[in-house]
Amino acid sequence: MATRGLNWPNRIDQPGAFLASRLRHLPGRPEEAATPAPPAHQRQPHPPVALTHIGQAARDRVRARIAASRRR
Repeated sequence: MATRGLNWPNRIDQPGAFLASRLRHLPGRPEEAATPAPPAHQRQPHPPVALTHIGQAARDRVRARIAASRRR
């Protein structure tokens, strides 16, 4: 802000006009990425995650609690 000779006001009476004036200093469009992401149909699916015995026990506890809450 200081390089443009602007400063932050202590009080904003017209927020719309204030925002418009600040937005004028931004570029019209962001720079495009050098390498675009491949289309969704070309992406490789993630392999399934193998759970440790601790993870399996936690999953089983969660499933048991959900089943118990449905029975109530």
